[in-house]
Amino acid sequence: MMRILRTWECNIKREIEKFKRRLSVLDGLSTRRSTVLTIIQDVRKRGDKALVRYSKQFDKVSLSPDNFRVKEREIEDAYRRISLPFVKAIQRAITNIEAYQEHIKISKIGSLKVHGVSLDTFYTPIDSVGIYVPGGSASYPSTVLMNTIPAQVAEVKKNRDDHSTRKGRCDPPRKVGSSQRSRCT
Repeated sequence: MMRILRTWECNIKREIEKFKRRLSVLDGLSTRRSTVLTIIQDVRKRGDKALVRYSKQFDKVSLSPDNFRVKEREIEDAYRRISLPFVKAIQRAITNIEAYQEHIKISKIGSLKVHGVSLDTFYTPIDSVGIYVPGGSASYPSTVLMNTIPAQVAEVKKNRDDHSTRKGRCDPPRKVGSSQRSRCT
């Protein structure tokens, strides 16, 4: 049964705190947030050196900044290792995702004029987005597409996707998905 809280009938702040404590989803949230903020600050401060450290810590891979960008020959090799039906499926997925994202994209809303005052709303894309695509024991080319295409449709200027690796290598399906995604604009 849903409980309705009325601010004039109870101490709303205390009730909200009680509710938060009951939600197991929120357990440890502040600790995780603190950890994430520490990592973000470290990457901002130390750049590539921090990325090397976290790749080793979380992905168990020793990388150097030279390994960060997928080289054209690696993409070509990935295409040789992937079937044509898979590439066509990726291309079809790109078309579908782009169409849907264009459909839901917020466009300019007309001005509202009230008592001689004009009100407008403007939507502006953020400057850049970083997308982490998990790897581990499975391949997620759809994650690349479902996260990068909306950013492209929203006209985000810098769109960087990072892939965790298996034994220091990004698998062919994700390379193909990522390269198809970058060619679709």
